Amino acid sequence: MKEINDQLKEALYFMQDGVLDCTNLEGISLQEIFNFLQSPYIVKDTIIALDISTYEHWKEVNDFILQLNDNSSFKPQTIEIYTFYRYMEDILNLRLKTGINITNHTDVNMTDRRKEALLKKFLERFKKIILLKMKNS
Repeated sequence: MKEINDQLKEALYFMQDGVLDCTNLEGISLQEIFNFLQSPYIVKDTIIALDISTYEHWKEVNDFILQLNDNSSFKPQTIEIYTFYRYMEDILNLRLKTGINITNHTDVNMTDRRKEALLKKFLERFKKIILLKMKNS
């Protein structure tokens, strides 16, 4: 497993359109991402948005966003998160409090999961049909 800083530096290197994609980081907490972003060696002007949509623990995500807001050296314009509908009011309050555009990927992820489940069912049925035809011939 790569070191924390190595993974984050790699994410910075492959950043597209100013979005720091933190979705493929292995074993890195939001606090470690925050600490990395505090480094004076990071050019923060190039980071417009953070994608932390794989972090599903709402309390940790909420604390991370508030911590970013309180930090004067770096504040992204947009943060992409994943959360459940019960936190929608909290997300709206965070948007107002921080001025950060917080986007929620719940709908996209739920749709993808439904598509995956349907595709899996279809493939299982298709496999059974093929096996039956092979058995009968």
